[in-house]
Order: sequence, then structure tokens, then C-alpha cells
Amino acid sequence: MDAVEKVITLFHSSIEAKAQFGEALAPQIVAASEKLASTLVHDGRIILCGDGSCAINAQHLTTVLLSQGQRERPGLPAQMLDTSAATTMAIGQDYGPGEIFSRQIQALGHESDLLVIFSTTGNPQSLVNAVQAAHDRAMQVISISGNDGGHVAQLLDRNDLEVRVPLSNDFQILELHLLISFVLCQLVEEQLFGSSE
Repeated sequence: MDAVEKVITLFHSSIEAKAQFGEALAPQIVAASEKLASTLVHDGRIILCGDGSCAINAQHLTTVLLSQGQRERPGLPAQMLDTSAATTMAIGQDYGPGEIFSRQIQALGHESDLLVIFSTTGNPQSLVNAVQAAHDRAMQVISISGNDGGHVAQLLDRNDLEVRVPLSNDFQILELHLLISFVLCQLVEEQLFGSSE
């Protein structure tokens, strides 16, 4: 297979995955958007984090909530947990790298807030500890995951929600997570401010 054929194959694979999982995940995505909107209506914040490359998708959703998606509207209270070198090194040195998110949630999280995590595997200890810290604060959790959901999926309770892309290809999971972020933002905007159509 030459390079051009490879590109075409990758595009077709992406289209097929989006079509397949768009149908399969639509109910969970709608439920996640309703949980996000409800949190905001009740004066809660959306607190987000992700491991590795997934942090990029968490940052993207944070940005579109704070700024705007498809329409002019007020900024929505969303906060990405700090992953700067200073913060991660300080917490990592004092408490271990698995505590970089949980320490921040313990300091910043409230019962009215909602934690949204992005992960392809759901296995990093930092995310497992983040979910436990959120539960200790009586916060609800949305896990946007891949593969089998990992250890995080096992911690979710009946108040939480998982949107899982059951693939093992990290690139495809990340691509679908980005699309899910766009869709969530659009649905939240419509629920809070009405349809723009």
C-alpha cells in the first residue's frame, strides 16, 4: 500500500468509526450533555482532566465551554485541572504522581461540581485517584473513555456516566473523543440557550 492509499484508508476508517459509534453512543452523549447542563444550571462548575494526549481533548472542551462553540453566548464555568510543570512536580514530589489531580479536586471541588475525565484506557492511577477524590466530595463524574473503560469504569457509581469508545486504537479513540467534545458543547448550548436554527 503506497502513501496515498494509506491516507485514503485512514480517512475511510475514520468515517466508518464515526458512523458506527455515533449511533451506538448517541444516548450516552445526550445523557452526558444533560448532566453537564444540569450542573451549570445549578451553579456548579465543570472540572476537567485527562492523561497524556487525552489532556488535549479535556483542554479543548474546557476552552469551548469557557469561550463559545457555535454561537455567541456567555462563557460557562469550566476549569481544567493544572498540569503545569510546577504543579505536577510539587504535588508529585510531596504526594506522588498519582495524586496530581486528586489533590486539586480536594482543594477546589464542591458537591455541585462535575468532574469530566478523558482517557483512552481508564487505567492511570492519577485518574483513578481523581474519581475517588470526586466521590469523596460527593461530585458526579463523566468518564469519556476507550478500550474497556479500565479501572475508572469500575469505580463509577449510579450517579456517574461513561461514554466509552470500545476501540483499542488510541488515535481513533482520541479522534472520536474530540468529536464527542464538539457534540457535547453544541448540545449544552442548545439546552441552556435554545436552538440556534
